[in-house]
Amino acid sequence: DAARECYRLVGDDLVLAGRDAPGGFVEAIYSDGEFFFVGVPGRGLLVYRIDSAGQLSVLAQNAVELKEARQAWGDGSTVFVPTGPDGLWAIQFDGSEVSLVGEPLPTTGFSLGAMVHDDGEIYFSDNSATRVVTFDGSGFTEKARVEQSGATRAWSAQGVVFAAGTSSVRALRRSGNEVEVLATFSTPVEAAVRGVWSDGANV
Repeated sequence: DAARECYRLVGDDLVLAGRDAPGGFVEAIYSDGEFFFVGVPGRGLLVYRIDSAGQLSVLAQNAVELKEARQAWGDGSTVFVPTGPDGLWAIQFDGSEVSLVGEPLPTTGFSLGAMVHDDGEIYFSDNSATRVVTFDGSGFTEKARVEQSGATRAWSAQGVVFAAGTSSVRALRRSGNEVEVLATFSTPVEAAVRGVWSDGANV
């Protein structure tokens, strides 16, 4: 079991500043600028704070509904948490407690990632497809989808969404009620692409 660790860049070196006790592998981390929402499959969603010295403190944990938490993402008030076989949940955190908000969106495969686009729509990586959904405070509504084997993560830059899946990354754009595939990059090895990031020029 791996511990969560916090590093700081000092000059050209990464220096370990703090760590917590071992307990499960970290699938993904999302921060809203104040708190860190950490998906640890089997242990759920853990919310951390990092103090000025780099020390980590666990403020809250949900290991029931969010037991299989993966890559979360937020819109400033609500955090959306994919949970493997248990679909996509919406939560809010008040500094001490994680509250579930509304009803979850059932998975059609295995929920792995969520990313909130600039327009507020959520790109939900659901293993068999990248699904575009909205949340109204009580539940989710699917607006569009594009089938994509092994969909894992998404990232947006300059109006284009990059969606990772099995052996490929796709460039997507919303067009009316559809999702348009602009381009596909295929990897040379048959394997899941577990992350994607872009600065608008490079992916």
